[in-house]
Amino acid sequence: MKKIIDNIMKIACACGFYAEFGVEMNEDQIKMQEIMFKSAKKYLLSDCNPDFFFLTNLNVKINNVKNIKIKDKVNCFYDMLMMKIFCYRYFQDYDYVFILEGDEIFVNHITKDDLLSYDFNLINGIGKPPVESILESSSKKIKINGDLKDKIWKAGCFFGGKKEVFLELYKSSLVNYNLLFNEDIHEERYWIEEEKYTEEVFINKFFIENNYNINFLVFNDVASLEDENKKNNFFLSGFHNTEEFKEVVNSGLHYAKMLHDTKKDVKFLEENFKNYYE
Repeated sequence: MKKIIDNIMKIACACGFYAEFGVEMNEDQIKMQEIMFKSAKKYLLSDCNPDFFFLTNLNVKINNVKNIKIKDKVNCFYDMLMMKIFCYRYFQDYDYVFILEGDEIFVNHITKDDLLSYDFNLINGIGKPPVESILESSSKKIKINGDLKDKIWKAGCFFGGKKEVFLELYKSSLVNYNLLFNEDIHEERYWIEEEKYTEEVFINKFFIENNYNINFLVFNDVASLEDENKKNNFFLSGFHNTEEFKEVVNSGLHYAKMLHDTKKDVKFLEENFKNYYE
């Protein structure tokens, strides 16, 4: 029975590129998306046969994935960030939805046992920063209710889980975003310097204020250099374009599942990571 259930379970893995009017994707950005998706199809939930989607408001298509041309208005940088959450409206018939970023690469297998046993999966911010300090520097208008002591900030570079939970995150974020960024504010744009990491603020707010079975994934940049003294399994690590890191990549990455910030050097990514995406 379990095998039958696994076969009919629908999983969406989505990544988007959204731009204000007049902005287009450059060659490096397209290459990053292609490499990310190739590595994801190789390593991310390959035991569940997920569907991979690229969403954009531009006339761009990524090969070998399902492309969605969105009709949502993208008026500013904050709309782009929030599309990580708002894109859920395109996947409401999926059992699980996961959001990826274009400047990442998957380097080890992530199975259903790693992610699907939980209501939702979130990545702890690098260095496990406290919520209070990040919120203070990220938003002057959004308040998070509840006890914030010992709460760790969650990053927005990979997240997702059960559709029922994602739906509630989507609805809550939509209401709060409309209250916070109304049309008058969009016109004046006086808040640009005050509000940062908008989607992360709403993710942290929702999951602190609501009780779910969350899988907290570890983000540790040091792990990307394969620290032999730690020998810990990290979910996400940093991408480095150094000769030292090149040697590590060639010998095999063992601790991290994903690397983040590949936009740092796309040529280095192409030349040194072929084993992970071809």
